Amino acid sequence: MKQYGSVSQRMLTLGVGRPKDASPHAGFYAYLALQPSDCASAPIQPEQAGWVETMGEWMMPYEAVRACPDPRGAVLEFLRSVYRVALTEGGWDGPAFEYTRPSPAAGPFALS
Repeated sequence: MKQYGSVSQRMLTLGVGRPKDASPHAGFYAYLALQPSDCASAPIQPEQAGWVETMGEWMMPYEAVRACPDPRGAVLEFLRSVYRVALTEGGWDGPAFEYTRPSPAAGPFALS
């Protein structure tokens, strides 16, 4: 596992970025910290997305998203595939990250 900056805990970061030196295209990016050693060969979907070595991140160019028949679905597929890499290659405990929505009646602000 490669440490990303000063991060010592497992983290998945996703976002939208504008062009910069390491990547001349605006687009959606994702990276893992602590970073598995084989990120460059990880199976990221859709096919328009891929690893950008100079960034140390996966990237899906914005123009590729716009050209997809289902842009929203393409972005979700990209983000889900990065999460799968975290689970399979990064050794994350999937159930530990699952969100359970609390009951509307639970909690300190419940209305009676």
